Amino acid sequence: MSEQKQIELKNVLKKMIRSYAAEHGEMIFKVVKVKDQYLFSAANTKLLQAINLNEKDVVGSSIYNGRLPAEDMKYAYDIAFNGQEIFYYFFPPLASDIFLVVYCEPIFLNGSVVEIKGHCASLKNESDGIIGELLHYYKPFKLINPLPKEDKGEIKDK
Repeated sequence: MSEQKQIELKNVLKKMIRSYAAEHGEMIFKVVKVKDQYLFSAANTKLLQAINLNEKDVVGSSIYNGRLPAEDMKYAYDIAFNGQEIFYYFFPPLASDIFLVVYCEPIFLNGSVVEIKGHCASLKNESDGIIGELLHYYKPFKLINPLPKEDKGEIKDK
């Protein structure tokens, strides 16, 4: 994918998530890195309701909590903690009627990433229609943006 098309895709996804938040309310979460572990430090009520979890199930828990595609998320969050925005979609295990499109932005303090802030849009998981057909072709978690700047390759199905 050319750099121009990657930039356009990023802009379209950001706009879609912002439009969703303006119309339906924001769905956000935060992730911090403690040693080599990624921990959820926050998740708002709207997001928790959408994925059928409560705050104590998520906040303070590792991505290795048995409810999420941990290895795929670790790969994505490694990229974000290196300073790059990431986009992915995934099908929450406890909410099979939706999928989330997620934009994660690194939050910097004194030149270092201190946390990731995730913004989500919830879409219906419908098997009919072009979006459903395309997404069912892929795995339940799919990173949809390029590798860090030093690598000119593209993300493979991870």
